[in-house]
Amino acid sequence: MAGVYCAGEKAVAADGLANAGTGAPTGFLFGSIAKIMTTTLVMRQVKREVLHLDATVADHLGDAPS
Repeated sequence: MAGVYCAGEKAVAADGLANAGTGAPTGFLFGSIAKIMTTTLVMRQVKREVLHLDATVADHLGDAPS
């Protein structure tokens, strides 16, 4: 299962079962698509002009403590 927690709320991005009979969650199978999912989500934010590919990480973090 992959998701985001923000202000105490959970938003699920993807989930699944490795074995529908036992209810076992996905394990290694999810890891093989993690980079693809991350890239897709980042590019969606680029399309929405929330992120910019030529910006630095510091540009997006703003005044975050170091």
